[in-house]
Amino acid sequence: MALTIEEKLIIKQVSFDKLIKLLKEKTGLNLDYYRRTFILRRLKARMIRVACTDLDKYNTFLLSDKEELRKFVESFNINYTYFFRDWEVYATFQNLFLKSLNYDDEIFINRLRPNQPLNDEKMPKRKINLEQPIKYHETLFSNLEKLSLYRKIKSKRSVNPPIYVWSCACASGEEPYSLAILLNNLKHHFPKFPKCEVIASDIDTFTIEDAKRAIYGEESIRNVSEYYLNKHFRLNNTPQGMKYHLSNDIKKSITLVNEDITKIRTHPWKFDVIFCRNLLIYFNIENRNKFLRIIEKQLSEGGLLILGKTESLFNTHGRLKIIDPTNHIYINTSSNETFT
Repeated sequence: MALTIEEKLIIKQVSFDKLIKLLKEKTGLNLDYYRRTFILRRLKARMIRVACTDLDKYNTFLLSDKEELRKFVESFNINYTYFFRDWEVYATFQNLFLKSLNYDDEIFINRLRPNQPLNDEKMPKRKINLEQPIKYHETLFSNLEKLSLYRKIKSKRSVNPPIYVWSCACASGEEPYSLAILLNNLKHHFPKFPKCEVIASDIDTFTIEDAKRAIYGEESIRNVSEYYLNKHFRLNNTPQGMKYHLSNDIKKSITLVNEDITKIRTHPWKFDVIFCRNLLIYFNIENRNKFLRIIEKQLSEGGLLILGKTESLFNTHGRLKIIDPTNHIYINTSSNETFT
């Protein structure tokens, strides 16, 4: 029986170790954290794409071709994302602020539903995702006073510290910009809305540059409501076809950082909310736990960690306690604290 293309690939351990070291030196990408099977899938796909069956030869090619190095990093990073992916998570995040401000979520949503037609006929009509029924987990809201964002909102200080939100492994920016759009909308509806800062980081220099440009295709904006599409996007012709350009006010409202999130961070921020979705599933167990300890240090007491729909720390991990199992939300608190 003839060998498949994948079976013909020659990947020796010494060559594999050399690749790991090479990528860390050239891109800063720390592959030690990731599952070997995950790395091999990406590696084999690139080797087949460039018709290279021997890893030693591929390593040489990678050193001599900057474009291939860029493509490898792009293929490795998990960039499948779009605006307001898993809307119920964003709705829960929004509701935390509304409850803290003593506003009823349903009243707010009813005020927000847009019925006006689009001004630009080229923009297709969108389903308004705010109309989707959302079921919130009672444990999260019954412990509202324990959350750091709640304490900041309710603070009696003349100048309250900002609420810091971190979009961890932000890829091309759809997640942090979704958060910024949502917070911007709340700010305009409620004059006393607290100051919020969204920080977004990713190790991939290329995707960070894409995030800074903030130009998106149809796939990325498929879950954007007509209201937000009209308010924050414009449709322009580009060499790649018609694309959606995000407004400058939203682009300027977040801080984009190119960094390796598996290392201890040197930035001054202590976060009240960390979105780290669809990343942990690619880490091996040992290094996943190391990374979670970094997350704990970056998260304020009473801060929230929001994981992806397929990720779980079960009920607890160190000081991280489950508070919303539906949306995989954890709170950072003392190990002996209980929740009602």
